[in-house]
Amino acid sequence: MLSDLPGSFLADLGASTHWENAGITIAFNAEVQRLLQALTGLPSEEVSQATMLDSPSSLHEIDRNYRVFEARFSAMTQVTDSVLERRDALEYYVDLFSARDLRAFRTLRPISMASLDRAAFEELSEGLRASVQKVRQRLASEYPGGISSYRWMSQEDPFLTDFLRAELAVA
Repeated sequence: MLSDLPGSFLADLGASTHWENAGITIAFNAEVQRLLQALTGLPSEEVSQATMLDSPSSLHEIDRNYRVFEARFSAMTQVTDSVLERRDALEYYVDLFSARDLRAFRTLRPISMASLDRAAFEELSEGLRASVQKVRQRLASEYPGGISSYRWMSQEDPFLTDFLRAELAVA
């Protein structure tokens, strides 16, 4: 093991990445479906290039619906960007303040909690968890069907398997 960081550190980083991806993927897919429905009057799975070209929508309707799409998707990406910013802040804090010098920054090396300010670490971790919670709440309120259909992770993911084995070995 190269670190004595708490297991929650890796869990927070991993969970935040999954929720950030879920937010972007679910919002984009749902908003594209709304846009296609608005422009063609058909469910998105029935829309083809020919259907789009034959759409009875006027240029004004297309523009208005595209602006709605853009605004709704942009609102969700602002929430997911907050997760990315917080995750980067935590990751860079741990990496920078545990480095002996700048040459060691962003290299694989042992990291000790003793080199970090526990209060700063906890504040950054809590901020990341709060950002993830906002994404989860936003997804649940805006796209409840999207959450239930989103494939979180392959059962055959070697990184998840290795991570779980490492966690079980430490426990």
